[in-house]
Amino acid sequence: MPENTKPHTHVPEPPPPLPPLPSMQPRAGLRDVRWWTMTGLGTGALPVMPGTWGSAFVVVVYAILAFPPVASAWPLAVVLAGVALVSTVLCVALGGWAERFWGQKDPGAVNLDEFAGQAIALIGLPMATGWATLVVVAATAFVAFRVLDIIKPFPADRLQRLPRGWGIAVDDLIAGVYANILCQLFLRLVVGL
Repeated sequence: MPENTKPHTHVPEPPPPLPPLPSMQPRAGLRDVRWWTMTGLGTGALPVMPGTWGSAFVVVVYAILAFPPVASAWPLAVVLAGVALVSTVLCVALGGWAERFWGQKDPGAVNLDEFAGQAIALIGLPMATGWATLVVVAATAFVAFRVLDIIKPFPADRLQRLPRGWGIAVDDLIAGVYANILCQLFLRLVVGL
């Protein structure tokens, strides 16, 4: 080997960005069930902090279902687990489409992951005995999930890099689990519910 030549080392280049889908007019998605699904029934298209709107939607549904004296703990937990499961499966299945449609990884308009994470944050929390406790429980879970979803504690920060729908969903699932643990401790040990 000549003295001036270095051995050739191949350094892989990062993958190119996903190409946007054709027909990217702003209203093109409104006619597509995938758009409505991935935006969490359109909450991801609301202005300013779309993830917060998606989480708020789930909390409002929870508050309606958890309103005493009609609510029962096990059916409510099953509904929330179902929301988390279906949202996660759809997020993984449609994540590649969403990233191509919006032309970026983990698009901000995608709120289906917030549906899954917020539902997990609410599973098994103390049942409300009236409006006041319902507001305390719902608000605590909402704030805990939103904060943890934004700061992305380990391993959520790393798992967000997973490809396609996995990267979109997994960080929110982890934030939901952490939020649930914190809410259980706070609501049961500090608040005394």
